[in-house]
Amino acid sequence: MADDGSLLIFDCGTGARKLGMALASKGAIRAHLLLTHTHGDHIQGLPFFLPAFTPGSQITIYGPTGVDRSLAQAVGGSMDYAYFPVALSSLPARFDFVEVDETDFTVGSVRIHTQFLNHTSPCVGYRASVGSATFVYATDHEMNANPWWRADRPIGLFDPRYLAHQSDQRHAEFLKGADVVVHDTQYAGRDLPAKSGWGHSTVEYAVDVALAARVKTLVLFHHDPNRDDAGIDELIADAEARVAASGLHLRVIAASEGEELILDEGATQPVVELEPAAPILPDDAAARRARGVPRAAHDGALQGDTVHRSHRADAAGRHDRRVRGGLHRLHPQAVRAAAGARACALVACPDGRSPGVTRARPGRV
Repeated sequence: MADDGSLLIFDCGTGARKLGMALASKGAIRAHLLLTHTHGDHIQGLPFFLPAFTPGSQITIYGPTGVDRSLAQAVGGSMDYAYFPVALSSLPARFDFVEVDETDFTVGSVRIHTQFLNHTSPCVGYRASVGSATFVYATDHEMNANPWWRADRPIGLFDPRYLAHQSDQRHAEFLKGADVVVHDTQYAGRDLPAKSGWGHSTVEYAVDVALAARVKTLVLFHHDPNRDDAGIDELIADAEARVAASGLHLRVIAASEGEELILDEGATQPVVELEPAAPILPDDAAARRARGVPRAAHDGALQGDTVHRSHRADAAGRHDRRVRGGLHRLHPQAVRAAAGARACALVACPDGRSPGVTRARPGRV
């Protein structure tokens, strides 16, 4: 929470239950939920987030769209009757959806910059700055090259210019100078190559890119579910040894339930209010969404909600260019997998006349 009261929540996994209980004790809330993507482990806490059941609460959900459905459909679909007894459209809180790709916007006094991460589906990281404090949330992300350093890199030099892949250089720039970076470290180097292509980082990569970016504190995150506390302690020890060998300063900790980090915002400057720029879908995905989802679902997927700046453009955009230009290794897999798919879309009723869901099939508009 920023000093001005702006409440930002990054992703909505199982920790949302306890967070929601604490927040709901104060009554209705105004919150901004920033989703990196809509894989289950990042949204499964929403049905158990108590403020969503509190009349008067208002929750704005930000995140990237999928290649074949809107953000509102992806999130709302997780509470379809087949998976959960209460539809998102039935909750008393107000939900607004804002689809983003790479853009800049503000939430109160907080300036937010988003950048694509290298995952198996469209995924964005968030860089939040307020006053003199900067926090970066970067998960789920896999290095774009392995090894990630060029062969001609001088030994012991942590200079992002020597990162082998252009997107890893951009990633280091995204983290640059941050006070705290929460970074994907699901794997250790010994877990590869078996887990290569799964869309997650090794602790060695995360440490190196944090050192190159001159980050102050690195928080190891997205722990592998098969790794126990002793295993996480081992990762911390490995990371600290890597930092010590570099001769640079970097504090390394591991994310743990209930941990609280406080950043001093320092002197704040007036903030010019910005809304996210409208993202653009690749041609084929835009066409599939236009064919497969009723117009009402595009323009008002949830009763009483607003889908801001949804992807309806019919021209190749920034994300498409990044895929075609080879700047993401994993995204082409997701695009190819979705091409020609005839999955029906489950969306909440836009007009409120039915308490359940409507089923929209490709070709029915």
